[in-house]
Amino acid sequence: MVGHRANWCGLGVDIEQRLSSKIAQEIAPVALTSYEQANFGNDPLWVTLIFSAKESLFKALSPLINRRFDFDAAELCLNSHLIPHLRLTCDLAPDWRAGHMIKPLFVPCVAGVLTAVALPV
Repeated sequence: MVGHRANWCGLGVDIEQRLSSKIAQEIAPVALTSYEQANFGNDPLWVTLIFSAKESLFKALSPLINRRFDFDAAELCLNSHLIPHLRLTCDLAPDWRAGHMIKPLFVPCVAGVLTAVALPV
């Protein structure tokens, strides 16, 4: 991903192998919020995508706000146009408050997924 620094304040990229059903069931209660578990279940592809998107968000946002946060700080939801977004579930910093929507990039493939989060200025 390439972008002019004046337009972007953070970038996070993550690559994960597709989780097995067993691992997805183990990871879901830790990585997914109750909302995500209710809407996406323990499906290995969804758990892999959500886990990876949250890792990308952490890599993009954590250095920017100078703090760490857990998986429950964001959840995957569909916006009014049915496009997947990560919605912050808590205030992380003055410019990054609960309800803020961030659009991740998802690239699923046979072996796994690639996700990216680019944060505009």
